[in-house]
Amino acid sequence: MRIAFLSALALCAAPAFAQGAQPLDKVYACAAMTDSAARLACYDAAVAGLKQAQSAGEVGVVSRDQIQKAEKDAFGLQRPALAELVEKPVPATAPATQKAADVQSPDKVTLAISEVSKGPDGRYRFTMENGQVWRQTDEATLGGLSQKGLTAEIRKAALGTFMMKIGNRTAIRVKRVE
Repeated sequence: MRIAFLSALALCAAPAFAQGAQPLDKVYACAAMTDSAARLACYDAAVAGLKQAQSAGEVGVVSRDQIQKAEKDAFGLQRPALAELVEKPVPATAPATQKAADVQSPDKVTLAISEVSKGPDGRYRFTMENGQVWRQTDEATLGGLSQKGLTAEIRKAALGTFMMKIGNRTAIRVKRVE
């Protein structure tokens, strides 16, 4: 009897553990089981699989705050947005591919400038306190920039470019280099 039960459980759970399934799909599949013992065994197996995947580094948990910080730190780099990779828990009636709408890439960031240098071509290079490095790409002149207490607002502009505004100066076009 016990062997028959385990065989039935394996057959019921097999689609949920198919290769290529999302890690949480295995857990969600268990909820559809009506037999309490089978459902519990399914959950136990799914959680064991998640623990194994986590210890192997294949699965991890990331909070919204961590994603927003990473988005801010990566602002200006050419890479896919992290928010697009995060799936939001959705009701059973919603499509499974619905993405998190409340975690978005920022359109602008405000950063403290730790160092300003002017290159031989007359263009500025800005090193931010968080380690980001931005380089001026246009020919605009900024006048004398004091080194202390500068803050830059960098925003997305047309065609994948960025504009930096320092204090009340005219915005300049910049590119992130580090």
